[in-house]
Amino acid sequence: MLPSTAHGDSRLSLWLRVRMYAVPPSMIELATRRRLAGDWAGACAAARVDVDLELRRVARAHGREIAASVRADLRRLAPDLLRWHMPRIAPDGLLRPGLTLTLARYERPGRTGPLHLVARTPPAWADAGQRIGLALWDPAEPSAGRHPHPRPNRRYRLDLHRHLWDADRAGELRERSGADDPAPPDADPLALAPPGHGCAVGRWAAEAALLLHAEGRTGGPFAVRLSSRRRLLLTVAEDAGEARNPAGDRGDGRNFAEGRNDGWNPAGDRADGRNPAAEQGNARNAAGDRSNGRNPAGDRGHPRNPARGRDDGRNPAGERGNARNPCGDLIGARSPAGDRRNPAGSRDHGQPAEGDGRVVGPGAGAVPSAGLGRRAESPGGAPRLRLVGELPPGGFSAVPVLPDAATWVAPDLELLRAGLLGPERLHPLVAAALAPGREASGAVAGPDPVARARQVECRGAAHRIGLVDGVLAPLDHDPDEIRREELLAALGGPPLPCMRAVDEAHRRPDCLAGVRERLDHGDIEGALAVVEGLLGPGAVLREGPLRDELTTAAERRIAYGLYRAGLAAPGGISAHPVRRTARNRRPTRRQTRTVTFF
Repeated sequence: MLPSTAHGDSRLSLWLRVRMYAVPPSMIELATRRRLAGDWAGACAAARVDVDLELRRVARAHGREIAASVRADLRRLAPDLLRWHMPRIAPDGLLRPGLTLTLARYERPGRTGPLHLVARTPPAWADAGQRIGLALWDPAEPSAGRHPHPRPNRRYRLDLHRHLWDADRAGELRERSGADDPAPPDADPLALAPPGHGCAVGRWAAEAALLLHAEGRTGGPFAVRLSSRRRLLLTVAEDAGEARNPAGDRGDGRNFAEGRNDGWNPAGDRADGRNPAAEQGNARNAAGDRSNGRNPAGDRGHPRNPARGRDDGRNPAGERGNARNPCGDLIGARSPAGDRRNPAGSRDHGQPAEGDGRVVGPGAGAVPSAGLGRRAESPGGAPRLRLVGELPPGGFSAVPVLPDAATWVAPDLELLRAGLLGPERLHPLVAAALAPGREASGAVAGPDPVARARQVECRGAAHRIGLVDGVLAPLDHDPDEIRREELLAALGGPPLPCMRAVDEAHRRPDCLAGVRERLDHGDIEGALAVVEGLLGPGAVLREGPLRDELTTAAERRIAYGLYRAGLAAPGGISAHPVRRTARNRRPTRRQTRTVTFF
């Protein structure tokens, strides 16, 4: 079985498809024109954003000052830019369903918490059209109709990243993405993150400072979520000079992690896999494992993944990993209660919940307490990242979480540096920030109808098929011959190759994959334009995969309408998929959530 990276970086391939289909140039052009004209509501409609707020009601409920602030933010909102940067999920790159994220917060003295301007995505069963909702969330009134998660998600928050939706501050993307930094944003001297996953470790310290300031803190720990079972607890330390790495610097100035070639820094392990803290013979290291040629995680010297742990399914701290933790270990953080093995007092039988007192990290094995103080090397006076060895009271729920937009390298920057995407194919505001001086080309002109004429080998000659009076038809056969061949085919005779090509274009055209991608991302107008450009505006669809795709897209729009009206819930809908897939095409995760009404 081939690995996931056998055919290239699947993550970049996903973002490349998203940039091709999720936000079409026609949407960007129309939304920009309306926004520049001062019509923010029209711009939202062009970007398929539903506005669920009324400024008059906001003024009556929260005062004129709050309403004026909300109005100013709506005028600066670029809804097409917001859609461009919205969180997405694999494998299709669709919007993350059931999400509520904060765009802006408005302080209200004497009231219960600030008022939030939020963007919402519908649940998975009603995600037809890939529409976004714009609303206000009041902590005093947390209800939001039938939305599954009305409370803003603290991991997906854009109030600290206004450059991802505010047209006036879009130029900040270059600085915030690390495009101007001398080192790449994914520079990771301590190997805190898995290599090749696009983690912006070089920006974590600066982004953490903004996060802590927004939370009203001058310092302290913060959490970084790398995956569902891998999290880091870090802090930012200001050092005046070059300090030694307490995790693994030898007396001769060498770092024990320099000799490793597996991409991970096990916080003080020697390059030969032995624990530097252990004595010769059968001495035990700080985690209780013998050091007979093993690293602190308990791995043997043979070439296995150093993050997988012991063969018996137990982690180095003596706790069963149960084969569910993808890295197979825990970074050995102590809880306030002092239980080193499991601060929550329970075994690891699934995804760690927030506040359970565990720091799940990518390092190899349970790190001794001395190793948890290691810091990232940086010039004197620059902020340094340091792993925290003890969770505060309350666990992860008590510490701020670095926003997802600050955790990962900007996908547009990765696509540009990989040469997979040119600045002319980016959003104009993004291209102006990441590639100044090179503007996006805007809307793409349709292809020439003559160039779309296809050649078919028919009876030993090269014939053409193209549009005639708005219908796809053979160009090198007279009408009488076409009628005779159609009658012969209806009676069971073999059709002409030209007739077979026309029939195949109506049922399963070559552009079916592009039509499917556009329908998945809600670009129904773009999908119909492709079909009409191929078959003509007067064509009648025949039974086949193309008609099934268009029918399914029309039916699924009903689900979103019922969700908006509050007339349906997931419990009252059949969960059987209606999409018909090709025999050689595996159904995607989203297809298993497709709904049908009977």
